[in-house]
Amino acid sequence: MDDFCATKYPVIMLHGVGIRELPWMDSWGRIPAALAERGAKIHNGQHDAWGSIESNAASLKAQIKHLVSRSGCGKVNIIAHSKGGLDARYMISALGMEKYVASLTTIATPHRGLAVMDKICEHLPLLLDAVAFSSNIFYKAIGDSAPDFRHVCHEFTTEYAEYLNIICPNSEKIYYQSYAADFGTRTTSSLLLELPHFLIKLAEGDNDGLVSVRSARWGAYRGIINVEGGKSGFSHFDQVDVIHLKRRGSDYKRYHSVTAFYINLLNELKNFSF
Repeated sequence: MDDFCATKYPVIMLHGVGIRELPWMDSWGRIPAALAERGAKIHNGQHDAWGSIESNAASLKAQIKHLVSRSGCGKVNIIAHSKGGLDARYMISALGMEKYVASLTTIATPHRGLAVMDKICEHLPLLLDAVAFSSNIFYKAIGDSAPDFRHVCHEFTTEYAEYLNIICPNSEKIYYQSYAADFGTRTTSSLLLELPHFLIKLAEGDNDGLVSVRSARWGAYRGIINVEGGKSGFSHFDQVDVIHLKRRGSDYKRYHSVTAFYINLLNELKNFSF
């Protein structure tokens, strides 16, 4: 083990919707192990897959305060994918946690909402209700404390994003940075996102199959994640190593480039002066 990713503060990794930290679900693929091998202290969020921003933020607050108290680390770095970034921002600003967070890095978080979700909520309410009924039952059965599919969908609208951005301004004590991704021409690993990518591109421009580049910008915007020399896109699923879980290898340079991206990200945080 080396210290390439040995950040001053431990790292909390927050997943987005539909994911729980379970052996058969594996929310971040090979990424946490690759980071730990290089000296990082990694913790999962353990928050609900379909919990509201408010309920997930409360859960994260309790977890982080417990970690800080137990370890004496003082603060944490947060790396959040998709809705996890909204949960983190609410926790920091609305629940008074700014002194416990050194940095927040968001990956394809819909900070400005999803215009497509506006249309879905407006024109397909019965479909959402039907999906919510079965989804809430399933996720409650596998461990969600308070799944609320319908409400979470509303939290992805542009109207709710405007409200959240008013009540959750950035703290001057925390370093905020963000990355976006572009689906590009990728068609092999993310077939499920082909149609949403097309619809979102019509409404909002470049996107990763779920979140537009425009919506993902927040704080210090670090740009679109560049992979494989820019020859192919980087889907919303690719960002958490969902598709390539079965690939193995000890050399991170041979990994799918998502692993190398997070390794370099933590190295930057390690060398950042907080």
